[in-house]
Amino acid sequence: MNNLSEKEASRMDRQIRLYSFEGQKSILNSHVLLIYVTGTNSEVAKNLAIGGLGKMTLIDPFLTSEKSLCCNVLVTREHIGKNRAKASLGFLQEMNPNLELDTADYYDLFNRENENENKSKNSQADFIKQFDIVCICNPTINEVNHLTDLCHLHNKCLMVCGVSGENSFVFIDNCNDTEKTFQKVVNTPWSNLNIRRTNRLFFIIQLFYISCKDRKNPESVQLEENDINQIIDELSQSVQLKKVPVKFSDLLDWQQNWKNENSSTASIIGGIVSQEILNTICQKRKPIENFLFFDNFSGFARIEKI
Repeated sequence: MNNLSEKEASRMDRQIRLYSFEGQKSILNSHVLLIYVTGTNSEVAKNLAIGGLGKMTLIDPFLTSEKSLCCNVLVTREHIGKNRAKASLGFLQEMNPNLELDTADYYDLFNRENENENKSKNSQADFIKQFDIVCICNPTINEVNHLTDLCHLHNKCLMVCGVSGENSFVFIDNCNDTEKTFQKVVNTPWSNLNIRRTNRLFFIIQLFYISCKDRKNPESVQLEENDINQIIDELSQSVQLKKVPVKFSDLLDWQQNWKNENSSTASIIGGIVSQEILNTICQKRKPIENFLFFDNFSGFARIEKI
């Protein structure tokens, strides 16, 4: 186990006052996996590096583009055409020279087409074992379900965040301390909800993931209003709806802006997620249970257990 040197303790004085010496030592000895270096996860990575994290691994199969420059704080124009994960390492190392940084291949964790699932899942489970916390941004439902299985095998905390323009969510699955997985929450029938009090973003997220369930690129799925109405009918069985809690146009807006991050939203959600990661590592308090919804138009964030 690494211990804080006198120089590190001096540099982290403010955080030690917040998390205690033992808490900061736990941060130094923790390993976090970030999947997809989006604008939001770039903020998470930055905050963790500044916060004195010991080790971080990044996974991202995509290349840096012009679009990346809008809200990714770790890349510049010079990085266009380069892998987003590898391009992000330089600034992170400058922020914290003591941070151990690594990248991994997307297929170290997710299956290739026609790959032997049992064989690959064993190696993927071994891969996930090294991390304390896993965080993925703007995933497909299949990616979340796969990570849920792997994280539950080794009792690892999984954080899922999604950003669509000005709106966003965070979901935390702390394994044994979490009653429902993301998949179970997404499939929650409306009879189990207080529809009037449940945040409208939840219904948008629910319909989005159900309607795009097996697609690798949910933002490109052609959504039909009749299909969405059928999903609503199935979810609202035994419920007398005076008014549907979400409009079809709201769902279309969410889909069209999926992966189109607003820089201020990415910064705020990245700050929230990184704080949850540090709090979870230090066991300062229990993480969010289980959803946080944020609307940047109103500046309003709300935590709900669903």
